[in-house]
Amino acid sequence: MPRTVWSPPVFWLAAVLVLATTLFVRWDAAFVVQDSGLALFDPDTQRRLVRLHQIDASQTYPVVERLDGFPEGSISHWTLPMDWFLRALDPLARPFFEGARRYEAGAALAGPLLSLLSVAVMLLGCRCLFGPGAALLAAAFYGLAYSMVNIGWLGNGDHQNLQHLLLCVAWLLWLVRAWPAASGAALGLAVWVSTESQLMFYVFALLIFVRACIDREEADRRAKQDFVWVVGLLLAMLVGHVLEHRGDFLAFEIDKISWFQLYQVFVFALFCALRLKVACLRAPWLAWVAAVALGALPLLATGLGEAIGARVDAFASVNIWLQSEVSEFRSALIGPSGGFGLGPLLARESWLIVALPVLLAGVLWGNVLDWSRRVSLLVTACATFALEIWEAKLGHLFAMVFPLVIVAGAAGVRERWLSRATPHLRWVFAAFAIVMAMMSLPPAPSRTLIPRDYKVGYEMAGKLRRHGADGRSAVLAPWDQGAFLMYVAELPVLASAYHRNFAGLCDAYRIWLSEDDAEAHRLLKARQVGYVIAYFDRPMLVNAAKVLGRPALAEKVAGRYRFEPAAKRTLFWRLRRDASVPGFRHLFDGPKIDYHDPPGSGPLYRVWRVSD
Repeated sequence: MPRTVWSPPVFWLAAVLVLATTLFVRWDAAFVVQDSGLALFDPDTQRRLVRLHQIDASQTYPVVERLDGFPEGSISHWTLPMDWFLRALDPLARPFFEGARRYEAGAALAGPLLSLLSVAVMLLGCRCLFGPGAALLAAAFYGLAYSMVNIGWLGNGDHQNLQHLLLCVAWLLWLVRAWPAASGAALGLAVWVSTESQLMFYVFALLIFVRACIDREEADRRAKQDFVWVVGLLLAMLVGHVLEHRGDFLAFEIDKISWFQLYQVFVFALFCALRLKVACLRAPWLAWVAAVALGALPLLATGLGEAIGARVDAFASVNIWLQSEVSEFRSALIGPSGGFGLGPLLARESWLIVALPVLLAGVLWGNVLDWSRRVSLLVTACATFALEIWEAKLGHLFAMVFPLVIVAGAAGVRERWLSRATPHLRWVFAAFAIVMAMMSLPPAPSRTLIPRDYKVGYEMAGKLRRHGADGRSAVLAPWDQGAFLMYVAELPVLASAYHRNFAGLCDAYRIWLSEDDAEAHRLLKARQVGYVIAYFDRPMLVNAAKVLGRPALAEKVAGRYRFEPAAKRTLFWRLRRDASVPGFRHLFDGPKIDYHDPPGSGPLYRVWRVSD
């Protein structure tokens, strides 16, 4: 779009409109503000609030959270930056939400506010790269992106919002080539917030290496900036490591900032230092081989490699559960019902994703960016898109790259193939892109998540309390109910949607699938379980067996479940179907629901007391 159209007053007025739209599409107050007051239904937000109150009640950090994985508890892989952000935001947010409990108001407002800041960063960064018109288009598309809206709803206090803001700052400062230390530090802080951000470190490292291979002069000019960038990254991560692992400086964990991540960055810093200082290693691959060789010496000398292998094996076991039961950890090509195809991806990314190859060609052949930036954008787009295809949860990484691909790619396509087209074509394309983004907006939670189900949950929690549940014994319930029971009923649980408590989850599955009452009660006693909530949950008979490495007890064929004879002997089946079960006392049932496979009806859940 011609720069002359966008005088400063017009640009800033349009920017305010983009930011207001960003806030508007996330502000679903009907979902958060219920008759009983503020209600936060996102499980990760509930789990974060439980963590904050557990930290407040403890004199030390890291804190063992006794409510999750009772009675041993668990130490969270979540980290301090999001805790600090919610603590700082809560006093400012309370006037918007009367009657909110401590930290609830901050958690409710965190998603929209952090999304707003991310869009502002995108707007300013793209203005430096492309000019005002293209910046407005990129920011508008970014603010409406499915992955961005989905994590930024009102009531979502998940750390992914803060992580994404920091990644966006790191990425755009990298492209603008301003403040390399700040770019590295922002990425380091993002890794501190979530080690998922280490994936973007791999992307940045790949960019530096590719640039060194294909453009020696540019690499030499940027060598000092690259070294400053990696030093900023290393220092920010080191600060996070020290604050998270007090008294355990040598901590080595895959899912929480530690030497597992720091060591990788340290090896890459060696590569950058060699590229900068050692003239005889002009070939980048020689510098990389030297850095890897020096970095591998401690692994060979101390047996640290074996420790890494053990950690990876343990995490691989957890990943079986994540990909079996948590939909966001599956491929973006897999839909909610398990079908494979382009439909789920098109719903997330809009139909513009079909034009991705053409847009990438436009990025490569256009002149809107210099050669180095074009290569950086092309490589990052391909890498983050591949990550989203692998795991839908990683779609927010591609979401911060795709808007830049759209504006740079469209400009390149017009310059290369449509140079004689009418000047109004750019306005038509901009309008088309925004319409496509709006068509892919996720439905508001108040329309898709049935409030009745949550009211049922609150009623269940109240009845549990009235039947004597007081926190001295745990509740065995489906893992996806764990955060709710900890947050609303303030009761300890055996299993939750939390991979650090994988041992508790496996014990829960062993209890559910047990055909031996004595073995089931041995586990119940060891875990101090006092109450059992048997939900209507047929997929559990498939997924639990997969996680435990056992033969499946059920199979879904043509949309219908077929059960093995052994399934009907499990404790889960008997607690769902039988009027009485030895060793358990029936307390109450949930509301009736209709079954379609086979036809019939029954309670949504059944609650039992474990007999002494």
